[in-house]
Amino acid sequence: MKMYLVRIMRGKTHSFLYGALSVFVVTFLLNVMVLRINLIESQGTGPKSEITHELNKEEAYLNYMARGQRKPKAANENEYLKEFLQHSVIKDSNSLTQEKTMNSFQDYKSAINDKNNVILQTLDRRNEEKTVSIKSVNYEDENDYDEDEYDDEENEENEDEKPPKNKIFEPGDFVNVSKIIFARPLLKYQDVQINEGSEKVDNNEDLIRQNYQTLSGEQIVTDGIYWSDLAVKIVPKGMDQDEAFQFVHKSQHASVKSIHPPSWNKCGRPKNAYIVLDNGSSFCARYRDPHNKLVLGEVMSFYLSRLLGMDNIPAVVLAITNQTSRHWRNVNITSVQWQNGKVVALIQWTPYMETVKSLVSIPNILLKTYESSSVINKNYLRNITLTFNEISELVQWSSMILFDYITGHYDRFASMQDGAEQEHRRGVLSEKVRNLLKSTKTNKLWFIDNESGLFDAYDLIYNTAGNSFIKYHRLMLQTMCVFKKSMVDSISRLHLSENPHLVLEGFAARHEPFLDYFSKDYVYSTFKEKFKDRISEVYNWIQHCKLKNR
Repeated sequence: MKMYLVRIMRGKTHSFLYGALSVFVVTFLLNVMVLRINLIESQGTGPKSEITHELNKEEAYLNYMARGQRKPKAANENEYLKEFLQHSVIKDSNSLTQEKTMNSFQDYKSAINDKNNVILQTLDRRNEEKTVSIKSVNYEDENDYDEDEYDDEENEENEDEKPPKNKIFEPGDFVNVSKIIFARPLLKYQDVQINEGSEKVDNNEDLIRQNYQTLSGEQIVTDGIYWSDLAVKIVPKGMDQDEAFQFVHKSQHASVKSIHPPSWNKCGRPKNAYIVLDNGSSFCARYRDPHNKLVLGEVMSFYLSRLLGMDNIPAVVLAITNQTSRHWRNVNITSVQWQNGKVVALIQWTPYMETVKSLVSIPNILLKTYESSSVINKNYLRNITLTFNEISELVQWSSMILFDYITGHYDRFASMQDGAEQEHRRGVLSEKVRNLLKSTKTNKLWFIDNESGLFDAYDLIYNTAGNSFIKYHRLMLQTMCVFKKSMVDSISRLHLSENPHLVLEGFAARHEPFLDYFSKDYVYSTFKEKFKDRISEVYNWIQHCKLKNR
């Protein structure tokens, strides 16, 4: 009986195994057939390809582009159409009528625009997800400080009495300046996980590269004078507004962990210093006493850049030297020839810019424009294609030109213009630009050493024999008629303000409590008068560009 039962069980087991094997074989054969069909279709044969060959020309050409091919270059629309037909995967163009061909071509151009929009929507969604991710991992710092006594370690704040979360003042918030109330910075801050604060790798360019190899002028200029969203997204990103001010407020409450004399590749000239805070952030400290207009110029240039929506000016934090305070007692400030009670500017150290690979020259397209007294505008860019690096540099240079004009910065490209004229040597213009560096990690351009901006520069230009820089700044401004729209909007609002210098001061005072340390002497009076003038001059040039490039 037992033997009989065992034989029955063995038979059932064999039947089950045979059944499972049969199912596996059938499934495998079906998969092979599907793969074979897909392979045939992908190679241009089989029933699916016959349907493809019935598509009109713009659909077939889009399929051609989707496989990684380049958009055809053309000098005008007729050439564009010719290349469109030549590159089409359908070779029966003779069967199409003239009218149908032109309609097909226009549909093709519309489809390309739709494709661009899809890419931009994907980039925007990715950036929104990144912003939510960054904000979700912020932490409140464990130390709170009394508003009036930063150095008193025994003060304890009631945890139930939390300060209100005031909105950070943003560019575009000032329409009627008389109604703005500027508050002192909140004394609670959120920790920023990126200590160095300036280098973030963005994948936007990778996504764009998957769809393009180069971009034409029509794709990078919009509305006559603005860089397109696609062009702006190619530029590597720095810290956004919230992150920048979190970094500033965090640094204002930290102590100095170490202080080092300057070197050729870290912080430069004597009496500067390389400083590391106890939160890990690094700075170049600028000590200029008694010439404190240079310190003021550094910090105000930073806040102007933020007011204009720029993210490639290193953050600046003011500090007062005091060997006995908790901020400085761990270091010896006399080791760098400093004295007590002096204001210094702590300038955010931006990594990956310590080598000769970071040195930057003017882009060839911009140099040729300058030397020929022409201008980069939509017509100039219409018939050329540019690489991603060329587009990125042009976008950033256009912002630098506006920024340096407003601040009067004379120690960047303007000093090279002066050198070329004084030495009667045009080759000076193609040399490495002072105070302009490129990150070897992200290729982002950084405008460093802005101490001459607004105060020392205005003093030189308008109160001494430095008026030649007025000419140099104007010549450089007139080489560019394409700008970031966000920057143009901010300049327009400043221009409409009755007292734009008060807008800038109020914006800076919102975040920097030591701003009132500086006396308002004749240099301040020059800034008060000429800041509005230079804003208006830039605004008027932008309006000129609009009229010429409608």
